Amino acid sequence: DPEVVPAGQYAKMALTHLGLYDALSSKYSLGGNVTEVLNWVASSSSEVGIVYSTDAKSSKDVKVLATCENSLLDEPVIYPVAKLAKTKHSDETEKFIKFIQKKSSLKQFENYGFTVNK
Repeated sequence: DPEVVPAGQYAKMALTHLGLYDALSSKYSLGGNVTEVLNWVASSSSEVGIVYSTDAKSSKDVKVLATCENSLLDEPVIYPVAKLAKTKHSDETEKFIKFIQKKSSLKQFENYGFTVNK
């Protein structure tokens, strides 16, 4: 659902750029999150769904039929990491940020289909 989740907003952008969003509107069942839509497809409750490719790859019960080129989006799909404020968990936060920036961690992100900006 583009009114609720970022994945829905990205799907709407892509389908709008392709001139399909309004034409297909009567066929949509809008999910509240990516996992819900992925489960609909995995259980055959829905024929197709638009989810992040990294989520689709995590399920053996779905097949990726197509991927969206970034040129169809008004903005890129990003997962930022930032330390926002000093809290009682600041030490753990620092450790986590250092951990995900390690070469071995970045390789794991790539193995799961993410593009890593170094």
